[in-house]
Formats: sequence, structure tokens, C-alpha cells
Amino acid sequence: MSPILTGVVASGISGHLTPAAIIAYDSIQTVTLGSTTAYVDFTSIPSTYKHLQIRWIGKSSATAYDTSNTYMQFNGDTANNYSMHVFYANQTPANATYGYFTGVYAPDIGAGGPNTNANFTYQFASNTIDILNYAATDKYKTSQSVSTNAAPSSYYSAVERNSHNWRSTSAITSIRFAPVSSSWAQYTTVALYGIK
Repeated sequence: MSPILTGVVASGISGHLTPAAIIAYDSIQTVTLGSTTAYVDFTSIPSTYKHLQIRWIGKSSATAYDTSNTYMQFNGDTANNYSMHVFYANQTPANATYGYFTGVYAPDIGAGGPNTNANFTYQFASNTIDILNYAATDKYKTSQSVSTNAAPSSYYSAVERNSHNWRSTSAITSIRFAPVSSSWAQYTTVALYGIK
């Protein structure tokens, strides 16, 4: 039987194990919106970290769920250089969907729940996005996201687990973060962290 390792993670250096507490999430920038805003840009991202993480709590100004999906764009690249796998599930009626998509941004990193629809007001959604090896110049960039959004109707409450690829070997120096067809609602908060 293999031993159970508690509180350690693989360091990636000669296979050694490093105490989990040594892993640091450094705050690079946090934005809290005072009014409805089309997008949040993180620019001049330092190249001194191993990975990046984005954490956000927010909702869009949309009035329909399918216009509140959120996208990322790296380095202002608007070409068809992005792809993603999506897994999406809601509660009632119980279902799950998945798919593979390509486009000019990485959408469906989570819906920031619409502000309202005909029947109710959405709660703020939450999301965590890991962007791996963002400063590397010898590989395409990958990211993954986990998001949840809630509404009074369980049909519209959902969880998403998605992965993304940006087909570029350029180091990521800027990220645009926005709902696809609407804007961020007031009090949306987006935070960027560097992982050492």
C-alpha cells in the first residue's frame, strides 16, 4: 500500500517534495467595479511567476443567460487561435453537456450570471482560473476554470469545469476579461495572482 502524503506537493525540481505552505499566491492586482464596465484589462503582467490565477465574483449586465458567458483574450490576440473543452451541468432538469470549440477568444470560463431575466434576479457567480506556464516561450498556453452560478430557479443554477488552449508561444503579458455580449455589473471583483 502506498503511503498517504499530507501537506506536501511535488516541486518539479529533481522530484523533491515541498511543504504546501511554501507555495505562494502573490496578489498582482485586484479590480472592484464601481459601475457597469465592458471589460477588465490586466496589463504589464510580470514574468516572474510560474503560473497565474484569476479569481472573480461577479455578474453581467445581460438579461439572458447565453449572453453572459465570460471570455479571456491574451495579448490582444483577436485571431482564431483559441480552443476549449467545456463541461457544464445544472440541477433541474438534471443534465450535463460537453463540447469542443474554437474561436477568437476563450469563452465559457464561466457565466457571470445575468443580472436579471423575466422571472428573477441572479446571484453573483464565482470562478477560479489557473493559467499554466504563462511566461514560457516554447509552448502553447493552457488554462482551466471552475465556476458556479446560482439563481432562484435551479434550472439556471450551474457548475462548469472547462479547459482552454491559446495556440501561441508568446509569453502572456496582458489579459482581457469580459462577458461575451454584455458588460460587467457594478461590484464585480476580479483579482489576478502570481503563483511561485
